[in-house]
Amino acid sequence: MKLVYWLLLVILIVIFGSNYTSAKFALKYSAPIVFSMLRTALGCAFTIPFAMYTVRNLKSKDTHTKKRNPLRPDGKSFCYIVLFGITSSTFFFGFWYAGEAFTSASITSVIVNTSPLFTVILAYFLLRDKVTRTQVAGLILGFIGAFLVASNGSFASLYGDWRGFILLFLSAASFAGSLIIYKRFLTEFEPVSLNMLQLFFATIGLLVWILISNPHSLGLVDFSTTFLIALLYTTIFGTVIANLIFMALVRQRGPTWFSMWLFLSPVSGVAISSLVIGETLLPLQIVGMFLVVSSIYVINKAFAKV
Repeated sequence: MKLVYWLLLVILIVIFGSNYTSAKFALKYSAPIVFSMLRTALGCAFTIPFAMYTVRNLKSKDTHTKKRNPLRPDGKSFCYIVLFGITSSTFFFGFWYAGEAFTSASITSVIVNTSPLFTVILAYFLLRDKVTRTQVAGLILGFIGAFLVASNGSFASLYGDWRGFILLFLSAASFAGSLIIYKRFLTEFEPVSLNMLQLFFATIGLLVWILISNPHSLGLVDFSTTFLIALLYTTIFGTVIANLIFMALVRQRGPTWFSMWLFLSPVSGVAISSLVIGETLLPLQIVGMFLVVSSIYVINKAFAKV
């Protein structure tokens, strides 16, 4: 794989890790689902000029323009784009933030990072990906490492309501499903305008969610400086840029390979928290980091043999 993709992967892991801290700051001033909707809506608006520029450039070229233009998909592809937006953003953000409101940041990080396990299962049945025992062992090792990093090995830190656990597992499964949908049906489309469209449909889905569940929450947002900074960060970096990077990586190496690196997200999150909030890195967390790195090495070796 080219060096540029490794650099993009590092950037993405840092962004994903920092999202946990940013979300905690933002949720002090807004209901979870409202914050999710603002994030996707601003992300869509931010992407529009770039999508228009990209599509205009594609139209000026005489090379398969229509196949690469997601603004004019056929009916079947249009449905897949809607489904991609619902799974990668509406359900992922919605269930994540709703679940985090019921439980601790530690359990949030642990459960959201079960998405590689869901990805392997879905890729096996829907993409016919080969899954070896070594890959499964590596995934389990990575999950154990992520658990130690997020919780310091203490079940006492994993407090929360059972409703939060269910919502967070749904978030993880939803993100895994979005990887499969993109890889199987949408890799032919130009990514910038595809990102704009999926964020648009995600915003519509979240708005419907809010109007059904708690419409009054729309008027309860405190647009403080802290909230705006967290919102802008998660919009530009955690949504727009992160989506483009993950689409490039999934298109290049596939969802199973990409998902295994998500175990590094809590490692990145703990490191960022120690810098931003001043949290101390504990011994079992260091052990967990070692297990995560070991699991990625094991899975990479298994991929090389497949």
